[in-house]
Amino acid sequence: MAFDPTKPADHSPIVAQELRDQLNALRAESAKSIDTFGDPEFEFSDPPTYNDLRAIGDTLIDLVKRLKGL
Repeated sequence: MAFDPTKPADHSPIVAQELRDQLNALRAESAKSIDTFGDPEFEFSDPPTYNDLRAIGDTLIDLVKRLKGL
């Protein structure tokens, strides 16, 4: 089941299976986003250079975009 942001409807009774399905769908979407992000590997200078810090920043920006679904 895909996540449906319209469920549960306002002021409706809580149905355990519906709520469970929604939470499982969110968990699956989150895992998919994180899995597609991959595992970046960085090698840093000591002290880090501007380019080292820029690579971290770009990676974090990409992560946030993926988590937001952009």
